[in-house]
Amino acid sequence: MKKIINRKASGFTLLEILVVVVIIGIMAALVGSKYNKYKQTNNVQKVVEGLTTIRTCILDKYGTLRDFVGLSNTTMLNGVCISNDMRGAAGQIQNPWSNTGIVITPSGGNDTYTITHSAVPQQECFDIGYKINPQTSNFESITINATAIVNTSPDVDNNCAAVNVMAFTGRL
Repeated sequence: MKKIINRKASGFTLLEILVVVVIIGIMAALVGSKYNKYKQTNNVQKVVEGLTTIRTCILDKYGTLRDFVGLSNTTMLNGVCISNDMRGAAGQIQNPWSNTGIVITPSGGNDTYTITHSAVPQQECFDIGYKINPQTSNFESITINATAIVNTSPDVDNNCAAVNVMAFTGRL
């Protein structure tokens, strides 16, 4: 006569635990990539809105003066145009990637102005470059790493590196 051993279930098998861990890992990877894409899109939108705001403020302040003598980060920070989330350390305007990432200066003999963004990551460089087209934007010229962007797609594709400097130049 054989003895029947009555085994009670006393937990999960190793295989069941491994399946759950793999499923959780896949879900975490999906959520993480979606969050990073959202954060990147949000940063690009902040830059585009910030450029528009700064451009409008410059034209409001200097539009009747015929030149941009005295234009600087400090003069822009003294007004109400630069939002609190763009204010960095003393005298600095920050972009989403750097506390000292934006510099505003007169250029071209003071008849133009330039807004320079530094430390722009590659993917954001592509996204900003495509959103702010030099032919349709209110900026006279756009450069990426000191190269003028003329034909948006090829120029942006060929000039965005791992870390970038983007300059946006405008005129009255």
